[in-house]
Amino acid sequence: MATSETLITETIDIGDGNASAVSWSAIIAGAVVGLAATIALIVLGAGVGLALFDPWAPVGAEARQISIGAVVWFLTAQLWGLFVGGYVAGRLRRLSTSSGSDETRFRDAAHGGAVWAVALVIGVTLSGMAALSAARTAGQAAAAVGTGTAAVGAAGVAAIDQGEIGLLVRQLTAGGQAPAQPPAGTEGRPLTQDLPPQEIAQILQRAWTKGEMAASDRDYLAGVVARRTGISEAEAKERVARAEQQVKEAAQQAELRARETADKAKKTGAFTAFWGFIALLLGCTGAVGGALLGGVHRREL
Repeated sequence: MATSETLITETIDIGDGNASAVSWSAIIAGAVVGLAATIALIVLGAGVGLALFDPWAPVGAEARQISIGAVVWFLTAQLWGLFVGGYVAGRLRRLSTSSGSDETRFRDAAHGGAVWAVALVIGVTLSGMAALSAARTAGQAAAAVGTGTAAVGAAGVAAIDQGEIGLLVRQLTAGGQAPAQPPAGTEGRPLTQDLPPQEIAQILQRAWTKGEMAASDRDYLAGVVARRTGISEAEAKERVARAEQQVKEAAQQAELRARETADKAKKTGAFTAFWGFIALLLGCTGAVGGALLGGVHRREL
């Protein structure tokens, strides 16, 4: 006698219990993948930009176009790189059986936001380490340059033979023959025919720093010039007066250039901060959108 048996199975939803709704493994995986994808896109953009760049072209509109293209590509890399990372996290996230569709979408979006946050922390950490290494290298280079500068300064005239101060020294001491006796009014002063030009440069540098030349420095410098060149004291004073005026004008121009540099730095900082915020916003949007799409595909399979 044949018998038949019917097996009845029942699916019981045991819920999530006390399990965490956050899948950190999926978040970390998505952050790493998203960061890698972003870097890959940035490297690709750099390669394309270098291929299109003409180093012999005049600097101007082309450089501006390249800068705009670099900004646009960086924003695009942030968006699509973190979109990929968010999608990976959305697909890998543990499916919750006790939450509704709205809660599921929220958790997918939250995981995308977490991917963006973790990738940001990793990226900032790596950038900080790179900046610290670069600063250490720059400090070592500066120390080497400082040592070399000190050696050059001890060498003599070569230390002041460049720049505007050196030009003024050469203008003050050019031409003429040294007289047998010091000019009138300079008796008792430590003036010698072989007085090093560094001392003249130091007087001019003090005037540059203060914006004017002290009366004692002015008289002393006129005596030095008269002694070295053999010109009259009156002509030496005229040379010193012209040099002082040039120093004042050069100092004013230097201050103006410093102000312009500070203004450009401020504008560059504001520009960088604004577009950096836009890049972060696009990256977050891409990560959230990718996680939502990954969640949809996860539920369909």
